[in-house]
Amino acid sequence: MAMASSTADSSKLCAAEEFLRGFASSTEERDRPLIGWKEDAIAYFASRGQTCDDWIKSLEQDWRTAADEAMEIYGQAYNSESVLLREAPLDRYVFFWEDKWHAPILRAAQWGTVSGFELWFKRLGEYLTCGALSEEDLFDTLRSDVALAQMRGLLRQVCYSAIRESSQIPSDIGLASSIVFSATRLKLDEDLSSIIDRLMAGQREDGGWPWYTHDRSPSVIATAQAVHALALAKPSGWQRAVAQASDFLWHNQQADGSWISDAARAHFPWLNVYDTVLVLDAIELASGGKRVSFSVECRINAPKDATSDKSDCCSSSGGEERSDVSADAGRPGECEIAVSEAYARVTVDPEAFIVVIDGKQHALNGGHHVKKRVAEFLQELIDVDGEYIPRPRNLKTRVIDSQPEPVRDLIDAQPGAGTRIPRDKLWRS
Repeated sequence: MAMASSTADSSKLCAAEEFLRGFASSTEERDRPLIGWKEDAIAYFASRGQTCDDWIKSLEQDWRTAADEAMEIYGQAYNSESVLLREAPLDRYVFFWEDKWHAPILRAAQWGTVSGFELWFKRLGEYLTCGALSEEDLFDTLRSDVALAQMRGLLRQVCYSAIRESSQIPSDIGLASSIVFSATRLKLDEDLSSIIDRLMAGQREDGGWPWYTHDRSPSVIATAQAVHALALAKPSGWQRAVAQASDFLWHNQQADGSWISDAARAHFPWLNVYDTVLVLDAIELASGGKRVSFSVECRINAPKDATSDKSDCCSSSGGEERSDVSADAGRPGECEIAVSEAYARVTVDPEAFIVVIDGKQHALNGGHHVKKRVAEFLQELIDVDGEYIPRPRNLKTRVIDSQPEPVRDLIDAQPGAGTRIPRDKLWRS
């Protein structure tokens, strides 16, 4: 449990857990978009070693009902759930949970060993890999061990992009926290000292952090994220900083035992659940503990397919299963390709505009300027990720056809060969 440093804090912890228990045990009927409000509560109790069997059965029923409703909404052109999830265009949002709530869903499935939704999670991995994951999603997504195992290559690319972006907006403390937390989880071989220095310098006298350095008041959630980042990275002085932050977090607990970052969001109760679990995890990390809703020392082996079902990568104990991946797992190079067949060995001849993908040559098409830009972009990816680049299941229909007209035939590849070319990277100024 989150460590309570005093009798008063112990009482506050009991109040917080009582608040979460009310959601975890809820059997009230809910609208489909509200899937996600008790998932984090269940993940919290399961990660603390409590038995949640009855809650998980109820959760599975909630999900099945919502999935059936989603099938009615999105599946008119498909005769079964499996066909919908396999054949619907990847830019079509077909999930039974609210957009951006994939991390709580994956955490609940992991800790509760929820089964029967593997196709939905497979689809999620493909959807995110094709451009639906942004820098702002990094922190939340990487609190899921399943996402870390299944989408490591994608998450690394997004994290590298965030690192580059952070130099342009040094006042963004939330982004700094996300980068430090994410890069540490992903074990990136990057010098984060300047970002960590900015993060440490952003703490206010009361122990909290704001979202931006110019904000008047600190934020509970920005503070909780900063604690996550510092507790994992462990820079000089981190223990004192997170101890002060822990006091700030306890001081800002709501009367009902919850935390919420913005009073304007108080009418969205499921956000209180998310915020409360995030804060309790932060307080646990600040105390030096590791019983949080993700594996602090995660060594989960990536599945053979980046979007395969969770049973290949997580144990029923919530991601504590260890693999034989070396300590360098997650860095560019051989170690990552060894645990995932979702990566293509790619080399580029920027002069001849030829891409070699797993030994097969593909000529870049289009005008000289376009070919040059694509070749440079692919070379940049290779420089970052070694010679391995994440590969979607079907390049031609899922990537090239979604690009502007000049890019549509950039790579004359057969389905199953090739690499992802994110449009925001390809068409950057």
